[in-house]
Amino acid sequence: MTAPIRVGIIGLSQGQWAANAHLPYLQGPHSRFKIVAVCNSSIESAQNSIKLLKLAETTKAYGNPQGQELVAAMLLGILS
Repeated sequence: MTAPIRVGIIGLSQGQWAANAHLPYLQGPHSRFKIVAVCNSSIESAQNSIKLLKLAETTKAYGNPQGQELVAAMLLGILS
């Protein structure tokens, strides 16, 4: 079995388009994906989405998609 494809989602909120359109497929029983990060307008918003959408406790929360922390995480391969 191959390792899952690690995915980070920018702009994920309960009841909104990304959650309704993408999560069912990404979390389906035959999915090859693992959601490892959520980036919203603030870290608190990302943490809230992780909790409300019942993502893994290990899912990382990021705020401000233009911030250097997210860019650094991507460069280090956390989201790849």
